[in-house]
Amino acid sequence: MIGQSKAMDAFLYWYDSWQPGSQAALLHGGPGTGKTSLVHALARERSLDIIEINASDTRNAEAMQALLGGASRQQSIFRRGKIILVDEVDGLSGKEDRGGVGALIKILGESRFPVALTANDPYDEKLKTLRSHVAMIPFGKVHLNSMVARLRTICKIEGIECDDDALKHVARTSGGDFRAALTDMETLSIGRKKIEKGHADALGYREQEQNVFEAMRIIFKTRTLTTAVDAIERIDKDTEEMFWWLEQNITNEYGDPQEIAKAFEALAAADVMHSRVRKYQNWRFMKYMRDVMCGGVALAKRGAYEKFTRYAPPQRLIAYARTRARRNAMRSACEKLTPQVHASSRKIVRDVAPLLSVMVRNDPEFAAQLSNAGLTEDEITLFS
Repeated sequence: MIGQSKAMDAFLYWYDSWQPGSQAALLHGGPGTGKTSLVHALARERSLDIIEINASDTRNAEAMQALLGGASRQQSIFRRGKIILVDEVDGLSGKEDRGGVGALIKILGESRFPVALTANDPYDEKLKTLRSHVAMIPFGKVHLNSMVARLRTICKIEGIECDDDALKHVARTSGGDFRAALTDMETLSIGRKKIEKGHADALGYREQEQNVFEAMRIIFKTRTLTTAVDAIERIDKDTEEMFWWLEQNITNEYGDPQEIAKAFEALAAADVMHSRVRKYQNWRFMKYMRDVMCGGVALAKRGAYEKFTRYAPPQRLIAYARTRARRNAMRSACEKLTPQVHASSRKIVRDVAPLLSVMVRNDPEFAAQLSNAGLTEDEITLFS
């Protein structure tokens, strides 16, 4: 832990004095300040089992109870101590989460084991009822000097020479987020054994979002799972779209057939997770898709390729964009046929439209029948 001695002391005091019926702990502060890491460090030091969920993924009372209800009351299989971590509790929002906070409060009151919560903003209005059931433990931003000292130690361990000015610049632009500073240092170290101030100047002030090309470079160059996953979290692209960006560029970056095969195997595994999301409407699988996709592709290589790669946008998405107008027109035309065909427009597009195309080409008089169904001439030409 860096520069969080007061928070650490308060958390240890809470844990050592906790008894069933006591308040949970709410660790709150900015991202990258060590909230989640402190809980994991305690679990390792005290040989505790840790049950962790992300509140953003557990979106309602039923899901909250299903995941934590039993775990908060039952002894672990190895009869060791246990601590429960509910991460990003301020991520609960919207109608889908109705009852989620109430269910969480009930679990806190019934739990036989300590429960730690984390939040960036504990004073969010939706957490108003929760605050009276928790002990608040604040985490401040990591101090500049503390961050520089730790980054210097990490560079020494990794065998990387780094100017003090560069370290200070990285620490300053991170805005007190040590995880962000680590990500920046790893990005700067790719293909280098020495980091100078000029390299760090390219960072500018840390933006919350990266462009997709920078995210691709980090994923393909890094050998760290956490860095690869963090890269996709800071861009304005959803996981499904990033899947196709990675699929398009694996062969552009990697040259070894075995590395290419491993990368595509990771995408195949991620696609399985995606199919489960669509089949079961269980959006918690999307996190696993993201981790397997980014981590699998990043770790498929033996080492980073020290070359410049021009990453290309996915041809599949380009094709979709080019045919969007035609597909929208086809969908509109098929909607007009739903009363006659007695099927949904989606089923008509998929199953009936190909047959209509054959019939229109082979029988000009059939086009007149489509006209009687309300289709315009332009819509009929879609089937020709």
